Amino acid sequence: MMTTRKALSSACPKAGIGHCAAAQWIAANDPSATIASGGLSNVAPLYAGRSVTIDEAGLATADTIVFTVSEVQLAPEFFNSLAQRGTLTHTIRIGGIDAAWVYANARPAAQADWLRL
Repeated sequence: MMTTRKALSSACPKAGIGHCAAAQWIAANDPSATIASGGLSNVAPLYAGRSVTIDEAGLATADTIVFTVSEVQLAPEFFNSLAQRGTLTHTIRIGGIDAAWVYANARPAAQADWLRL
């Protein structure tokens, strides 16, 4: 697994480095997981498993949820609520700064129901 900043920058688009690093971590630790992500275009090309969007259908089938610091900055209430129904399994740090979070989606039906409300 690539862990250095140089290795990440050579494999990941600059705009999606948090999603990319999360996809690499999931591929190394749970390669059969379905990933729900707001950065689907950054995850899908780098992850051989299934990738879905963070929407009702995606959350209902996802094993893991990935979101980045920029997503949290844009919609903090949404992602804080999403995180409350998951279990943090890994934090991606780039240059010593939290860049992305990987959550186990142990309650997929509850996540999907929450979006329906």
